[in-house]
Amino acid sequence: MQEAQQDLPQWLKALKRSIINNRQLQFSNMSQIAYVFNGEAGIDNITFDSYEKVISDNPLQEYSLIYTIDSRKNTFNEMKNNKVVELCWYFPLTKEQYKIKCHFSFIALQQTQINDIQITEEILIEQLPQNQRELLENAWNKVDKEAKKLYQSPHPDTCKPNQEPLDDLERFNTPEKNKISNNFALLVLTPFRMEHTSFAMPQVVADGRKEFESIFKPYKKHSKYLYVIENNQWKVHTLNP
Repeated sequence: MQEAQQDLPQWLKALKRSIINNRQLQFSNMSQIAYVFNGEAGIDNITFDSYEKVISDNPLQEYSLIYTIDSRKNTFNEMKNNKVVELCWYFPLTKEQYKIKCHFSFIALQQTQINDIQITEEILIEQLPQNQRELLENAWNKVDKEAKKLYQSPHPDTCKPNQEPLDDLERFNTPEKNKISNNFALLVLTPFRMEHTSFAMPQVVADGRKEFESIFKPYKKHSKYLYVIENNQWKVHTLNP
């Protein structure tokens, strides 16, 4: 979703700036999600897709971070009953870290059967509310062809059977699925608290008589900010690093 910068909440302005400044690194769209399952902590890497406006009772929490995931993964089944999760997102080019607490929900096609007949993806999609259907379709359309095939690959997190690999002809004739895979799901994470740390950048000193060297200037310090909802509005507090 493309929104005017001035219309974005403060936390999202900061995060969007970091995303843009690190976009040349493909892996910068990966962040870690922490959750609880059966009383134990769990953590995994997830792939950022976009930020979107969602229907919310609280207008201060109307923007959500959208992540894509395979609904067959153990991680998805372990985290889906969580109400709150936490993200940790590091941007190496700008040396920034975000710790974001979010309300958790998800959008997934529920595989059901009636009279032993598998319900098609098209019917399952039509059963979703319009805003969820649009989010799912838009996210799926942005997935490249090779990545889409992963959602039809053997069940993740299970042992590989001993089988002969496909030859070139079989691989070439493998049909592609243009419709949304019923294994494709979205995590909808709605932030309510964000901690943003900007680590001091090294200063590069040039001397014609020497090789370039990198040193830390004493006046360069870390900076840390807390974004939180107070009195029905987003507030920013400067913290000690």
